[in-house]
Parts: sequence; structure tokens; C-alpha cells
Amino acid sequence: MNVFVRGWRLKIKLIKTLYSLRKFYHVKTFFQKNLALTGRDQETTGFNLMYEQGLILLHRYSRFGVAPGGEVIDTFPYFVSGLLHFISSAILGFGNIYHALLRLETLEESFPFFGYVWKYINKMTTILGIRYLYPLFL
Repeated sequence: MNVFVRGWRLKIKLIKTLYSLRKFYHVKTFFQKNLALTGRDQETTGFNLMYEQGLILLHRYSRFGVAPGGEVIDTFPYFVSGLLHFISSAILGFGNIYHALLRLETLEESFPFFGYVWKYINKMTTILGIRYLYPLFL
């Protein structure tokens, strides 16, 4: 138990030191001189690991189709990622064309709920919230 307590105190001390150094570098930059010479762990770079930054799935996603040596063994995950990006950009493109060509001149006449003045922030957040959440419930 004594070893655990000492290790825990050491870890807290290191984290406090790293946080005090890290407040000046909020973004990981490649122009730091110690980045290329040392490892990429938290103690040498002064930055949190991906999991501690909230990027839980990003490091797993980047390994799809890649062997431990860095060799690409399967291109299907890249195909699926590209296809999802293509479909989402096509939907956004068709939405832009629809709203540019077939939009109503005055929205207040047809849908009075969506008529608003730009300076009313609460009304804008309501409209955007409905716009983003509506497709989830279809």
C-alpha cells in the first residue's frame, strides 16, 4: 500500500508540473525542438494522450486496415470512409442547390415560426436545433 501511495503522489506531482507547462502550448506543434529528439509520450511532449483529450475512437479508427509495421493490408475501411464523406457532401450540395433555386422569397408568409430577425439569438438557436435534430427522429 505504501508503494501505491508514493506512486500516486508522484503521478499527481508530474501531472501538476505538466499542466503548468502546458498552459502556454494549447496546441501540439511540430516546431518544438524536443518533439523530434524525444519520444511521443506525455512526459516528454507535455501533452495529454488521445484518450485524455476525448479522442477515444480516433486512434482506433486510424489503425483500420494497417498492419503493426505500418503496411496497408486492407483498403476497405478507406473506401467506406470516403463513401460516407462523398454521400454527406452530396446531401449538402443538393440542399444548397435546392435552397438557392427553389427557396421561398418570404419565409414568414408560409411558416411564421421560422420568420425571425437576425439579432434574436434565441430564435436562431431554436431554428438550428430543430434543423439538426429533426433528421434524427425520422
